[in-house]
Amino acid sequence: DIADDLPKQKGGMFELAPAIRAMRIVYWILKQSDASQRRDLFRAAVRGSRGMYLPVLRVDEESGEDRKREPDAILFTEEEASELKMECLDRIRKAGQSGELASNPHLIYLLSAWKRWAGSEEPTSWVHNLVKEPEGAAAFLNSAMIPVSAGGLYDYYSTTTWVMDLKLIESFVSISELTASLDKFDTALLSAEQRR
Repeated sequence: DIADDLPKQKGGMFELAPAIRAMRIVYWILKQSDASQRRDLFRAAVRGSRGMYLPVLRVDEESGEDRKREPDAILFTEEEASELKMECLDRIRKAGQSGELASNPHLIYLLSAWKRWAGSEEPTSWVHNLVKEPEGAAAFLNSAMIPVSAGGLYDYYSTTTWVMDLKLIESFVSISELTASLDKFDTALLSAEQRR
């Protein structure tokens, strides 16, 4: 459950994001369990939680290019990964219908997984409906913010800049559509986090 609420930001230049640390813990617990029970253990954990990000992240790695690059790191058979992908896809769709998806801090990643797994029509349509309202457009853009840390050789600490991947954003909705919606937005309603 907690991975959806963990911050995206890392502590420093060489540190892992908190959600990636959580995923590594899940990975090693599953890796140490009997191969014939992994899918059922994972499925039970997913069904017993409300979280989306960590299960989608794990299943995405199991069904992506990593299957070919690192076959020893794979936890599930192709059939099991496909079943788990459908289960995660169903969870994303239900969260989209209930409104829960819009408030997920990892919205852009979840939308990207939805797009990879089901094609672009459903998630793109969902985003178009979301950004009709200024608050939805702001939530969508906020989820697309990525922290980038940099520091010089003699710096005592790194500085973090927040950036957006415009190509990724435009794969769901046009910038002009977002701008039209955001023009109606009262910026006084933005939190300090959203103002970056």
